[in-house]
Amino acid sequence: MVKPAAEALLDTLQAWGVEVFFGCPGTTEAAILDTLVERETPRFILCTHEITAVSAADGYARATGRPGVALLHANVGLGNAVSGIHAARMAQVPLVAINCIKPRSILGRGAFTTTHDHQEMVKQYTKWDWQVLTPETLCEDLGKAFRLSKTWPMGPTYLAIPEDILTADVDARCVLETFQEPLSSRPLAREVERAAELLASANFPLILAGSQVAQEGAIEQVVRLATELGAPVCCENRVHMAGNAYPTEEPHFVGPFQPGADFVQRADVILALGCKLFVEFAPPAAPWIPPHARLIHLHPDPAEIGHLYRPDVGLCGSVTAGLEDLQLSVIPKLERRGELLDRRRQEVRVMHEGFLGRRQDAFAPIQGASPLRVISLARTLAKLVGPETTLVVDAATSNDVLVEYVPRFNEKNHHAQGTGGNLGWGMGAAVGLKMGDPNRRVCCVVGDGVFMFGMPALHVAAKNKVPVTFVVVNNSSYAAVKSGLLRFKGRAAEKGVFPGSDISGPDYAKIAEGFGVRAFKVSSEQDYRFLSSAMAQDEEPFLIEVLTDPLDVGRIER
Repeated sequence: MVKPAAEALLDTLQAWGVEVFFGCPGTTEAAILDTLVERETPRFILCTHEITAVSAADGYARATGRPGVALLHANVGLGNAVSGIHAARMAQVPLVAINCIKPRSILGRGAFTTTHDHQEMVKQYTKWDWQVLTPETLCEDLGKAFRLSKTWPMGPTYLAIPEDILTADVDARCVLETFQEPLSSRPLAREVERAAELLASANFPLILAGSQVAQEGAIEQVVRLATELGAPVCCENRVHMAGNAYPTEEPHFVGPFQPGADFVQRADVILALGCKLFVEFAPPAAPWIPPHARLIHLHPDPAEIGHLYRPDVGLCGSVTAGLEDLQLSVIPKLERRGELLDRRRQEVRVMHEGFLGRRQDAFAPIQGASPLRVISLARTLAKLVGPETTLVVDAATSNDVLVEYVPRFNEKNHHAQGTGGNLGWGMGAAVGLKMGDPNRRVCCVVGDGVFMFGMPALHVAAKNKVPVTFVVVNNSSYAAVKSGLLRFKGRAAEKGVFPGSDISGPDYAKIAEGFGVRAFKVSSEQDYRFLSSAMAQDEEPFLIEVLTDPLDVGRIER
């Protein structure tokens, strides 16, 4: 008994738990689209640009824990999608990019929308890349793409499928048994013991909780370890953060990691959990890990351990498993250090209160300020964001204050691109996150520059009635370019003239209304009531355009 290969492809997606997938199709996808006429699952979501499709698949994967799927058209669609695939790789998000290409018989003839090597376009951005060679291996290859994307360290995989394979017949039994749970490992017992010895003997240990903690759902384990150690906990800074790894209101939290921070410089042992150390924005003036500090690095990706900073103890394996083993080993070793632990807990409590105090000090001077500054948006969001809210941040020069001053409570509270660096990720990701987890309220904060790239997501949200609140920080500029010129300290900084940064002119609220999305402008603190109303409902998408000071370019130092 046989069935069309396109039908077997959709059966395989369904077998892997894919309920929704995203794409911007062309003619090479005709066999798949035609099969969708007579089936309801999986549901295909039409996107009008590939960056939206890949970003939405990224968000869907984050929300569900299952690989997100993006359907891409030929070499041109793949080219548009590459930056989104790169972002998924940097954030270690499980994503399967399916690229429907021209028939095998004309791939080498310079045919329309072909290239001599589709795989080469994404090889450096994916865990695995392959082109299906025969109809008989389609389901096997697709299953491998899913399995490898879910294996630690997670990440995107790529599968090119020629059009003639999609129209062929295959054995109806070709859909293979799926392997849903990610393969992972535990750190070596002897290395866990060495790490426990270092932590137990430390005078002032510091925990740096990274995005992998959020991905594995291990926040409670980190809280328990911090409590046992009486140790301060910091999160990744805004450049690195892809997900929330620690509750900001918990008494051990002291703020985002900054190399010059007192809690970093005081640390004699640093325990880095599920984070990259580091992705550098510019050549550092000094090592980010102080030379006097002993370093323990736990990460499921062996390539991350010792990448830039050689650890005294490297723990390769699942963050969850590593924390379990580490806690069992370290607790008995702390029994004779009660007095030190009590003193340390008191110090950490004072440091946490200092963090909360800095937040209030930052909020105080902006009362009634005009024009609005980004910190006023952060203060408003701090009142509106609760444990049930998902905040998606993709505003390059605004992210610092959003990471530092908006409370976070759990793994689902906060999503950012991490170190991908491509514009346009946030809006599509917010749509995917909401579709993957409909019970959460999703608010997406983007800069006006990011909006220019991510705008097609408004069509998806309106067409499918996805109730995301989009917040556009409109400072009429590429503020990151201004910030870079100020760091450069040349003629632009001296004269206050910033070439390549002026994007003033668009009316983002009207643009949103053109897509069928209700929109409001915010130009004063009283107008934030529109944001409050939009976030309180769960029926339709809204866009809030916040007019901020063009001179507010955020933190200049990187």
